[in-house]
Parts: sequence; C-alpha cells; structure tokens
Amino acid sequence: MKTEMTREARPNMLFLLAAAGFVLLIACANVANLNMARMVRRSREFGLRTAMGAGRVRMFRQLLTESFLLALGGGLLGLFLATSGLQLLTAYVARFTPRAHEIHIDVQVLLFTLLIAGVVSILTGTAPALARREDLVTSLKEGGTPSTLGFLRGRTRSALIVAQVAVSFLLLIGAGLTVRSLINLQRVDAGFHPENVLTVQISLDFSRYMSSEGMRKSNQLMLGFSDSLLAKIQAMPQVTAAAMSGEFPLDKSPASNNEFLIEGQQGNASDAKPTADFNIVSPDYFRTLGVPIFSGRTFDGRDRADKTLVAIVNQSLARHYWHDQNPVGRRVSFDDGTTWTEIVGVAGDVRERGLDQAPGDLMYVAFAQYPQMAPSLIARTQGDPMNVARAAVQHLYEVDPNQPAGKIQSLEQVRAESITAPRLTANLLGLFALLALAIAAAGIGGVMALQVSQRIHEIGVRMAIGARPAEIVVMILSQGMALVLVGVALGVAGAFALTRALKSFLFGVTPTDPATFGMVVAVLAVAAFAACYIPARRAAQVDPLRALRAE
Repeated sequence: MKTEMTREARPNMLFLLAAAGFVLLIACANVANLNMARMVRRSREFGLRTAMGAGRVRMFRQLLTESFLLALGGGLLGLFLATSGLQLLTAYVARFTPRAHEIHIDVQVLLFTLLIAGVVSILTGTAPALARREDLVTSLKEGGTPSTLGFLRGRTRSALIVAQVAVSFLLLIGAGLTVRSLINLQRVDAGFHPENVLTVQISLDFSRYMSSEGMRKSNQLMLGFSDSLLAKIQAMPQVTAAAMSGEFPLDKSPASNNEFLIEGQQGNASDAKPTADFNIVSPDYFRTLGVPIFSGRTFDGRDRADKTLVAIVNQSLARHYWHDQNPVGRRVSFDDGTTWTEIVGVAGDVRERGLDQAPGDLMYVAFAQYPQMAPSLIARTQGDPMNVARAAVQHLYEVDPNQPAGKIQSLEQVRAESITAPRLTANLLGLFALLALAIAAAGIGGVMALQVSQRIHEIGVRMAIGARPAEIVVMILSQGMALVLVGVALGVAGAFALTRALKSFLFGVTPTDPATFGMVVAVLAVAAFAACYIPARRAAQVDPLRALRAE
C-alpha cells in the first residue's frame, strides 16, 4: 500500500532531491573556493599569528568558529526561506497525495539541515587550514605569496570552478528540458475546446434514485432527473450547448478498459478480447466540447432505452480494429453476444487521461440507454462559465431540492490543473538552476578577482613594457573562459548520461534535444563571461607605476 500511495510522488520527489543535492555540491565547491581565496589573502595574518606562538590547533579552532558562524547565519536564512516557501511545496505535493497538508518543518528535517550545514562548514572552512605548509618568512613579506600552498594552488581552485560549471550545466539542462516539455504540453491539441465550458460533478442520492422495483425503474428515475436538469440548463440565455456524461476529459477518472466482442471477428474462447475505455454521454456532448464527428452521426432523440443500442467510437479504436474500413453500421457486444450494439458514428480522438497521454481506444454509449448515478453536467457558455455557475446550481435545486452539487469548475481550470505538477516541477527546477548559475558565476568572479590581485605585479610589468588594456582584458577573459569551456564539456558528457533519467518527465522533447543544449551553453557562457569580465576590466585599469611600487 505504501508503494501504491507514493507511486506518483516518489519519482518527482527524488528528482527534486537530486537537484537540491546538485545545488549543495555547487555551493560547497564555491564556499571552498572562496575560503581558499580568503586563506591566500590572509597569509600574512596567519604568518604573524604563527610567529607570535599560535599553534595549529588554535588556528584550526579560529577557522572552525568563523566557518560555523557563517554556516549558522546561512542556515537561519535558509530556514526562513524554507518556511516562506512551504506553501509552494505543499501545493506541489498536493498533486500527488491528499496528505500534502501534513507537510511541515519538523524536528528531524531541522536536525538534518543543521547537520548538513555543520559538515559543510567544517569541510569547506577548515580543510584549507589543515593543508597549509607555508614558509613563515615568505608569509610575513609585504605582499608575499606563500610558496608551498599545494592545496591552495590555482589547480585546485580551477578544478572546483570546472566542477561548478559542469554541475550547473546539468541543472540548467534539466530545467530547460522540463520548461520545453511544459510548453509542449500547453500547446498540445487535446482534441476538444475547453474555452467557456462549465463542469458540475453530481452524485445522486442512492436512496432516492435506486428503486426497489428494479433497474428499469431506477434508470427511469435517473434519466428523468438528467432530462429535467438539461432542459433547464439549455434554456438559459448564456448557454449555447449542454450535455450529461459519465465523465469529461482530464477529470482524473480511471480508465474502464471494458472488454467487448466485434461481430464477425469472434476468436477462440482463449483469445484475448479487445478492450476500450467507455464514456456515457448525452446527444449534445460532442457539440458542447467541440469534438468533431468524422463519420456517421451523433446521438439524438431516437436513442432511447427501448430502441436499438448504439455507440460511437473514436478514431483510435476505429483504426485499431477496422483499419481502413468504416466501422459505422458494424456491431459490437458487451455481454459475450447476448445483446448487440450498433456503431453509428466515429468521433475525433480526445486526450481523456492527460495531455501527456496519447488518445486511447474509446467508445461512447448513449446516456439515455445507460443512465448514471454519478453524472457530470457540462455546459458551453457565451462568456466566463463561472458567471453562470450559481444559476446552474439553482436549477439543480429546482429539479431536486435535496440534491447537492459536487465540484464546480470551468474546463479550462481542469485543463490547467492537469499540468500543475509539471508546471511546478519546471518552476522548482528552474529556481534551483538559476540559484546554481548565480553561485557558479559568483565563484568564477571570486577566483578570477583573486588571480588578478595576485598578478598585480605581473600585469604592471606587462603594461609597463607596452601591453594595452584590451590585451590584458583578453588575457584574463581567455583564462577564465577556458575553465568554463572545460566545465561545459564535462557537463555535456554528464548530461547525455543523466538526462535519460528525465525521460519519464518529458513530453514532446528528447533528453538530448540540441536546441536546449545550445540554449544552455549560450546562457552559461554569457553568465561566465560577465563574471570574468569584471575582474578583467579591473586588471586593465591597473596603474603600472603603482603596481610596481606596491610589489
């Protein structure tokens, strides 16, 4: 039961957890890089402390305290943001489980977050200090740079930048693919027109509409209710068409998959029978939803309980079982040949179970021949359908004062709700990707700024012997963008492997979509270029005389 209850939510939650983990990795790499930069800038300070007798344990304790305070401040800010965004998460999870209202920040989550913050602060704040093996004399020199900072050397910082870019690329690819998938979902042809359509779900009182006199009497009661209600709704001046149906598109009803026989195609008893989804509709159902009839006719007043049983099939079912032949006039049976139902029309395909689900085999039967205890009223209006909702419910009370209305929505609302989960997934993943991009850009800018500050003397010498500011800018930019290109190359390789896990979340786009990859490369390149350009511009503005004098 636990597996069944979490079947839909589990993949989405694990997917977002992985995205959050990627953001954490990027943040760790960035904080470690910035801490390395701080260590380099504070080399003289640490040299003085060492000269005055500070031991490694004391230095470690100082750095640990600084890192812990930073982690505590960041953790408190993150907790505030998490609390503020809890409503978004609740709305997201509500698409998969009715227990979404139980979501809250509990003690276990809080302790887990504090543990992560603590571990990250220790690793990124103190690991550089543990790796220090620097020359005390060199550290005390004015502007001196330690000669044996193996862990803090440029290669390590460059590797962390490459890692940040690669992981950011993965997140941006995931966000780009889900956004494109969402756009495709919004543009898909659902096979019906949801604009200006009101839906009212009704559940008839069992004690009033199920007669002890038998099914015939019960059917008469249910049909009498439906006919009376439809007559009142269709008489409303704002309503252009109205119908009753067992279900309407995208209403989350489970597929029925009923078996049937095709006259003249009965096989052996052991052979699997054809199956189809079923819907029970009144004559104006197709006109109300804008579903075309390609062959034959729709239901009408002739199709009553005492007349020939009739059905309408969709194009998918017609192609599946009759191929190029017209099924109109053919007969099917739902009770192993005891009674036969004549096919009178072929309707267009409708995405009944979801915009991301291809139309399946569907068969419509006449509402007058199969009345329902839980029908749905659908009505096409001349304006906003919710403006006539109150009047429609009032007509329902006029037919039966004791019969309440169920869920009332416009069909556009139903359609929008059907893609709420992919929309929220795209929004959350996009938020993670933008956050990762900002962190990576900040890390690139910080490292490039550090390199510029360490190369002030070199830059001064270059400019003193004739290097132009534009050449300095190109030099710094080329070094920074080279790291970015390596990160992008690794990100592309990783994306080809990891994005295949996104296949079940995508619609109308492949996990290796070239347009998405190209767009992400462009976005990442622009962000990295901007991050590198600021330090490069500052380097070009260095006064050669002042730089040489400072050295």
